[in-house]
Amino acid sequence: MVVGICYLEIYDRSSNSLKDKRRLLNSLKEKLKNRFNICVIEIDHHQLWQRSRLAVITGGDPSVVDRTLKKVISYVEKNRKFQVIDFSMEKR
Repeated sequence: MVVGICYLEIYDRSSNSLKDKRRLLNSLKEKLKNRFNICVIEIDHHQLWQRSRLAVITGGDPSVVDRTLKKVISYVEKNRKFQVIDFSMEKR
C-alpha cells in the first residue's frame, strides 16, 4: 500500500472576498471527497482571496493511487470556477 499526495495550486476566478473563497473551496472539497473518496485540505494561502494551495491525499495500490490523483487534477481543471496554476504528485 502506498500513500499518494497531490499538491494543487489553484486560482479562483469568481471570488470577490475571503467569504466567497471559503464557500467555493468548501464546495469543491466536498465534491472531491464524495466523488473520489480522498482527503482534501487547504495548506497555504489562507488569507489570499483568489489563490489556494490544496493537498489531496489517498492510499491504496500504486496504480489506483496514481489514477485517482490524475482524475482529481482533471476534475479540477474542468471546473470553470478554478484554474490550476501548478501541481505536483508524490508517493510514499
